[in-house]
Amino acid sequence: MDIVTGIIKLLFGSKADKDRKAIEPYVNKIKEVYPSIAALSNDELRGRSQALMKQINEASFAVDEAVLFLDTHPENQDALRYYQAVRDMRNQAIAAYESQFGPLRYADVTSSSWDWVTEKWPWEGGC
Repeated sequence: MDIVTGIIKLLFGSKADKDRKAIEPYVNKIKEVYPSIAALSNDELRGRSQALMKQINEASFAVDEAVLFLDTHPENQDALRYYQAVRDMRNQAIAAYESQFGPLRYADVTSSSWDWVTEKWPWEGGC
């Protein structure tokens, strides 16, 4: 079973071989929209995801530490520049993760209504 089929089975709870026909259109659409993900093995995909999450976590830690320092040293310009640099690093790491693996935060919904679940899914041409 490839990674895309595994994801679809995980999402839809398909366990039997007869269900493969039911989910096949979704699998094919995901492979069409995300050919680079379809070509990866589970280990490669997990490795990429973990590497990006490590970058996000490290940058997030640096942001939190800079914020704590700035709370007690609000006039320190070096600290402010450091905060801005690590904040940008964190945002870039999150953007890289989301471009490959999907959104991390529901807070990224930008419309005036809560359409997080009503927008098109990736295999429907969304994102």
